[in-house]
Amino acid sequence: MLQGIARRLPDLKAYATETWAQEKWGSYSQHWYYRNKAGRIIGAAVRYNKGGEKNIIPFHLAGNKWKPGHVSKENRPLYNLHKIEKTPRLPILIVEGEKCADISVDGFILTTWPGGAMAVKKADWEPLKDRVVYIWPVSYTHLRAHETSLHLVCRLLL
Repeated sequence: MLQGIARRLPDLKAYATETWAQEKWGSYSQHWYYRNKAGRIIGAAVRYNKGGEKNIIPFHLAGNKWKPGHVSKENRPLYNLHKIEKTPRLPILIVEGEKCADISVDGFILTTWPGGAMAVKKADWEPLKDRVVYIWPVSYTHLRAHETSLHLVCRLLL
């Protein structure tokens, strides 16, 4: 709330299912919100399906409108950042993708980074500094390169 007035969030699904978006990226499937440390929604990842392929498209809030694109080019916020901030004693489990990060695992906070396998280094990993962190490996052999990047990021946080 800002000075007693609740901020109304624009309807992401309505925007993401507009004709132009579906023609460009495919049929809307689902979305996940990215939040800042305080829990305020600042961006989203939207899944579209087109021709048997999935497309994950980032969106960010620009004023009171959704726009395609990441919240920032560098230092992108981690998924579930607000949960990471609220529970400093729980270990972190890094997984690939928002869908996996929404799974409930007792005793862990699950997180992922925006932008997929090639964007590991663009995420802001600082909130994981001094935390116990585990990395859930990806089974896709063509995406294994991001795991090396994740290990390097975690080493930098030690």
